[in-house]
Amino acid sequence: MNRNLIAIPILSMALLSGGCSTYYSNFSRFSGENSAGDLRDFVIHWYSEDSQDRKVRLSTQCSERVITFTPASETNACSEEGSTHLWCGEPGSDLDMRGKALTSAHQVCGSLKNLSSSAGNGLAREFALHVSCFPAKTERPDGDETINLDILKASTAPYIVRVKRVEAGSGADRLPKMSDKICD
Repeated sequence: MNRNLIAIPILSMALLSGGCSTYYSNFSRFSGENSAGDLRDFVIHWYSEDSQDRKVRLSTQCSERVITFTPASETNACSEEGSTHLWCGEPGSDLDMRGKALTSAHQVCGSLKNLSSSAGNGLAREFALHVSCFPAKTERPDGDETINLDILKASTAPYIVRVKRVEAGSGADRLPKMSDKICD
């Protein structure tokens, strides 16, 4: 009888501890030019579970458009060898590097590539951000206001991004804020 009473708590602890994962918040803020040539801040962020990364979001200061990079293993729309995450272009919303309208959602407009192979399947703390598309329109009217839709300027050279990784929900889990004081 004593053996059964001891076995139940040990079995319960083993079952409960086996399903735990650690979640991380990954983010960085950097400055650069948007496609209109204005100096802006950009915030890139995502959540990860152990070594599995989720969708990565790139926000532009003064803009409502958020670019989403999907893990390469989860997207069927576009592909590029060596990339961990991809942003597939949107016909009607994006232009290629030559300024021509995209005709298919199969075109890669952006990618994230690790600078070293030490990160396994996930993104490393330092990676290359490639942007190869421009927005077809940087603004759209909304009643009496104008909504900014600009993004990070396309470039043949990648942007090198270094990110901070903290445990999700911890005191250090605070995304960098972008000021709207320079926005029109």
